[in-house]
Amino acid sequence: MSAGTDQSLVDKKRSELMGHLHRAGLLGPDADIGDVLALKTRQALERRLETVVYRLGLARSPKQARQLITHGHIAIAGRRTSIPGYRVTRAEETQIGYYGTSPLKNENHAERNRITKAAGVK
Repeated sequence: MSAGTDQSLVDKKRSELMGHLHRAGLLGPDADIGDVLALKTRQALERRLETVVYRLGLARSPKQARQLITHGHIAIAGRRTSIPGYRVTRAEETQIGYYGTSPLKNENHAERNRITKAAGVK
């Protein structure tokens, strides 16, 4: 194996790693290998479904987000998801909402009103 082949393999693997971490939402599009080494546990925890649901304002607290997920009120792209620790990809972030048959889908639901008030959304 020549030095050029070794370098092309290293470049290919680096590109694959950076692409994977970008799609997973752990790194930005212009990140480099130094950013990979600087990743913290907190960044991975921020990608959990329960955290994303809370940050999107679909729950009043992380605890409530976890409860809504386990009781089947949350969906990703229309599919019910009941795993609070599910790692949300960058592409899935915009597809998170209430499940189709969930009572919380109704904007006039009493708990949904409390959630929007807690989030400061009008």
